[in-house]
Amino acid sequence: MQDWWPSSNLIPPNPNNLGAVGWVKPTDAYNGKPDFRLGSNSGMRSKPGLRAGDGKDVGADMDALEAAQGKVALKEPTEVTATSAKINFVAPDSQACPVDYSSKDATLISSFSRAADGGKERNRSVPLTGLATGTLYHYRVNCMVEQPTGEFRTR
Repeated sequence: MQDWWPSSNLIPPNPNNLGAVGWVKPTDAYNGKPDFRLGSNSGMRSKPGLRAGDGKDVGADMDALEAAQGKVALKEPTEVTATSAKINFVAPDSQACPVDYSSKDATLISSFSRAADGGKERNRSVPLTGLATGTLYHYRVNCMVEQPTGEFRTR
């Protein structure tokens, strides 16, 4: 066995619950969806200097895989004020992903406004302005393959 493996036994005590042993994060902290990246204390992570040829941990590159699948990673809205907010997300590619939002239609089908997104960088922040004070807003990020939704309340 390679000397850089953490031990000769890589089977966790409870193989049916990898989240409990910290090898993977069972859900993403923001959107509650499964997150299959290895945890920082995983017995499968490479030691610094002993990584794969590309400098990353051994195994699947989850960021590249999710980008190829068109996954959109929502982040917590920021700079929420009485009349504005910024919708933050990581886009799968450089294509524009406009943001639809509404305080009246939680389904965002019959009554919504659209904020433009310029595309290019993967990390995005789309400002929403002209919002009503103390109001619950629903939003949808419209990327080509995936359109995740969220909500926030103005102050």
